[in-house]
Amino acid sequence: MKRCPTCNNALPLSGRCDFCRRVAAALADAPGDEPPLPLAEEADEFNDWRTADASPETGAALKREFPPPATELPDPLPRPLDDPLRTLGWFTLAVFVLTVAVGLATVATEEPAADGPPWWVRHGGWIAGAWFALAVWRLLPSRRTGVLYLRSFRHDDNTADIRTDLVRAFGPRVRVSGIRDPRRRALRWLRHLNQLVFALRYATPKYMNLEAGDDWKARLWRSMTQARGAVLDATDLTTYVQDEVRMCYRTFGPGRVLFVGDSRMSAAEWRARIAAVLELPAGAPIRVALWSIDREWRRAFRAEAAAFARQLPQRPPALSPAGSEIAYQGVSLDHPPAPTRWPVSEVIVGSVVAAGVTTALSVLMRVNTPFLIATLAAAVWLGVTQTRAFFGYLAECGTAREWLLTVLTAGVGLLGLFAAGVAPGVWKVRTAAAQMSASNGLKQIGVAMHNRHDAEGGLPPPAVYDRGGKPLLSWRVAILPYIEQGGELYKEFKLDEPWDSPHNLPLVGRMPAVYRHPLSDAPPGHTHFRVFVTPNGAKGPAAVFRPAARGPSMALISDGPWNTVLVVEARDAVPWTKPDELDYAADKPLPKVGGHFPGAFLVLMADGSVRRLPTDLPEPTLRALVTANGDERINAP
Repeated sequence: MKRCPTCNNALPLSGRCDFCRRVAAALADAPGDEPPLPLAEEADEFNDWRTADASPETGAALKREFPPPATELPDPLPRPLDDPLRTLGWFTLAVFVLTVAVGLATVATEEPAADGPPWWVRHGGWIAGAWFALAVWRLLPSRRTGVLYLRSFRHDDNTADIRTDLVRAFGPRVRVSGIRDPRRRALRWLRHLNQLVFALRYATPKYMNLEAGDDWKARLWRSMTQARGAVLDATDLTTYVQDEVRMCYRTFGPGRVLFVGDSRMSAAEWRARIAAVLELPAGAPIRVALWSIDREWRRAFRAEAAAFARQLPQRPPALSPAGSEIAYQGVSLDHPPAPTRWPVSEVIVGSVVAAGVTTALSVLMRVNTPFLIATLAAAVWLGVTQTRAFFGYLAECGTAREWLLTVLTAGVGLLGLFAAGVAPGVWKVRTAAAQMSASNGLKQIGVAMHNRHDAEGGLPPPAVYDRGGKPLLSWRVAILPYIEQGGELYKEFKLDEPWDSPHNLPLVGRMPAVYRHPLSDAPPGHTHFRVFVTPNGAKGPAAVFRPAARGPSMALISDGPWNTVLVVEARDAVPWTKPDELDYAADKPLPKVGGHFPGAFLVLMADGSVRRLPTDLPEPTLRALVTANGDERINAP
């Protein structure tokens, strides 16, 4: 049974309301042979209130009583409203795919280097950056706008709670969005530098995120064909809002439009006020939901909004010529306004600028400490602002899933920022400080060796031997009296017992700081500072040290103290009291050295200087530096 859309009376109309009486009068004047109007399909039923839930005869009478404006569709049609966050979302997904591809290619082509930075410094940046991009893509809107929210810009901040309630009432499957106030746009260069903050800020219901220019009405009318309905805030009916009311009602129809009023008036009073704007009879179908800051009112409002969303058709309405008349008021259809395009390039330019600034800071912070401090300050500022944007997003429209996703995104994203921009510089500064510390330790070892040479007529032997020639303790123990605060520790050793005897073994844990390598991952009491020892009877040029109870004299170094290595930074660590050194012979492979500093290792020369030699130093050059009497010509860096 068909019923009146206003008073719900059975049709034919009984004349119980003004609307019914006007329609009945129109039906009485209708010619009897007029062909009946066919019932509309689901989408069209909501497009035109004149045919909603009415018989064909009633629909024909309503069309004669309230004829639609005689207008044609503009040609060409205007572009819909720009959706920059949706564009940014897909761009972010593309960045994720590109980041993963480049990262995997880097891993595949990387050559393993034992003396390089750890894997989390080398690859942590792109891994965390890819996760960050993926998580941001999940937060940014990927759906088209399902329901348009239209309101006056004058009280935008005061209506943020209304939009928040709408988002929560409609659920994640219906996206609520509207035109963003262009006056709220930040400076373009600032958006470029901190784009994510503004993206998440305008992704919230507090700030609508569709873009338009002076042609906003025409593009809004065009966008109505892509949405399922509209919510209009009628609390401030400015001239622009009244145009939006008429455009939406004519384009969507009553079934797809929800008006929002406040508690100042009743729902019936709001219907009468809106009907006056629409120039409709008092009983015209107008759906109104009242909102107030009170908790009970808000709960009732969300229930009404949820019921409105459930009855919305899945398909958008057909393009209505009726709405275009308002969209192009005062504009000749022969010369429609030029569309104001939202610059999609802004996303690309913003990303390029941000990447360029990050790269520049990453390069500059490797120069000196002030640049590093400036970069750290910028990273902290960016991290704080992004974290505020994340949690501001959650506070306004976050669900439990988005809470979890955002917390993970914020944490991993900040870690990615640190790894990609700050960690390499911090690691380099840490490496430089460690190299300086190790160099100072070697210098102190050199001073102690020279002091012993001056006091006892020779350098220390490679080990402390017993009467039978068995090595008991390392040369590092022998020079303890010449190391600051090492004399007391030297007195605690029993020099006639091996290093691992019950008495001497506990002293391993009391290794002096000069023997400690700052980048070593060896157990406590282990050192990498060792000497080359040529076995007795070996052929060819020999190193400075040979197995002997008496240490060598500097006078035996014919190649020159400045060209001869005394102590080297070995790759493998040994207990500092253990007489375990690097065997060197002209016909044997060189022992492994370095592996702690990128591309270099440290050596103590016989003249007391410390040099940094490259790990790719040619083997003949390194052998020439190790030997004391080879008479080689050396071209060492």
